[in-house]
This record gives sequence, structure tokens and C-alpha cells, in this order.
Amino acid sequence: MEAKPGYEDVMRCVEGVAGSRLVKLGSAGKSFEGRAIPMLEITDPRVGDDDKQLVVITAGTHGSEEGGRMVAMALMEWLASGEPYLTLRNQKFIILPCVNPDG
Repeated sequence: MEAKPGYEDVMRCVEGVAGSRLVKLGSAGKSFEGRAIPMLEITDPRVGDDDKQLVVITAGTHGSEEGGRMVAMALMEWLASGEPYLTLRNQKFIILPCVNPDG
């Protein structure tokens, strides 16, 4: 039985939010097995970074951390929606939703 959400689920979520003007998609490199390690910056780009707090969130460090990946995915979707307007003006989120895609 495959754990859910798995790496493919995370990548679908990443692709889904990447179109938001609030999201900048990058990479933290590749895993041992060659999978991309996605890194998202989510913030209001109209406000300079010098005026923001930095929040770094990592998930999926171990293969059995489905809950961490799930929370990271929900947070990415919520932030990318623009609903937390004041939060996005005051904070810059760096989210790595699956730092160990081979796990």
C-alpha cells in the first residue's frame, strides 16, 4: 500500500499553485535518485523582502511523514490563494514540501 500523499501528489500540488502571482517556484536540488526537490517562495511581491519576516517550512524529511507533506500542501494552497492578505504582505514563506522524495 502506497503512502498518501506521496511525492507525485506533492508535485501535482506544487504545479497547481505555481501559477499564482504570489508563488515563485524553485529547486533545492535533486535527490540521490534524481528527483527534484521543490522549493516555493510565497509572498506578496509588491512589498520588499527587507520589510518582511522570513518563515521556512520543511516537510517530508522521512518517508513515513505523510502528515507533514499534507500540512505543507494545505499551507501552500492557502497562501497561494491570496486569502491571508496581511500575512503575505508581512512575511515571506519558503516551503520545501518534500525534502526527501526518495524516502
